[in-house]
Amino acid sequence: MGYMHTWKLSRAFTEIEWLTLTVVAQALAMNLPKFSHSAGGFYSEHPLQISDFDVGAPGFEDSLIVFNGAGPDLAHDTFVLQQQPDGFEFCKTARKPYDLLVVAVLRAAYLIAPDAIEISSDGNTDDLAPGWRFAAKTMYLRNFSPSPLARHGLGEQQGPGWEYFA
Repeated sequence: MGYMHTWKLSRAFTEIEWLTLTVVAQALAMNLPKFSHSAGGFYSEHPLQISDFDVGAPGFEDSLIVFNGAGPDLAHDTFVLQQQPDGFEFCKTARKPYDLLVVAVLRAAYLIAPDAIEISSDGNTDDLAPGWRFAAKTMYLRNFSPSPLARHGLGEQQGPGWEYFA
């Protein structure tokens, strides 16, 4: 299947944006549900587990976030999000369970730095909503604001995307 998500950075994430995003991505990875209904629920009977398909452990590093589905049957393209722009990026998930985390990390990136990232997907709203809700819920429960400025009392407390917390 060719189901994929694409993104392009218009600028680098600032240090505080990137630090916030890596912490949020780790929180998302640590709180994954056992199963996923993301991307139309095509693999909803398969467990949701992640790894770095090449190395064995997901990475939430100084300058990149990297992970894949666990196992040869539940992995597809490795998701890699970098702090610095690197042109047009994409991740084909083939609707496999780790698609939930791909969508959630991209949504968190947008909520944290909406002017830094442009995201597109083959999925429709129903396909993406589980990942959006997962990102918003995790950020809300962990007390992360979508804006680093808001975390310091300098901006709005809620930004675009929080409506998907329902």
